[in-house]
Amino acid sequence: LGAWINKSVSEDFENSTLDPASRAYGSIAAWQGIADVEINISPATFSGHSMASLLVQVIEESISNSVRHLKATKIEFQFDPSNMDQLIIETNGRLSETPTNGIGVSWLNSISLKTTELVETATGTRSVIDL
Repeated sequence: LGAWINKSVSEDFENSTLDPASRAYGSIAAWQGIADVEINISPATFSGHSMASLLVQVIEESISNSVRHLKATKIEFQFDPSNMDQLIIETNGRLSETPTNGIGVSWLNSISLKTTELVETATGTRSVIDL
């Protein structure tokens, strides 16, 4: 698993020059075999939204955190620009008994309008990030 994660991270850096939509949807392929990633965001959002690059970075970081820390194998993203620019992330991963805020969560909190909270659900974990 570690080799797959390192491979994906290096691919993320290589793909940083791509347009936001290609980068976002490329994350699905990068994590294939590790996690099923579903991005329910219109491709037009990536080309027409003022924070498209930031949105992609949040998606990439959230996938990595979900796999590494929540042990998620399914990750779903929803973003509706008409709904106060909220990115909703739902996974089948579970919080550890003693969750910690690492660099990734600290970064997410620094760019979010509200503190990012992970909430246990019946099927895993849900997070809402206000961009």
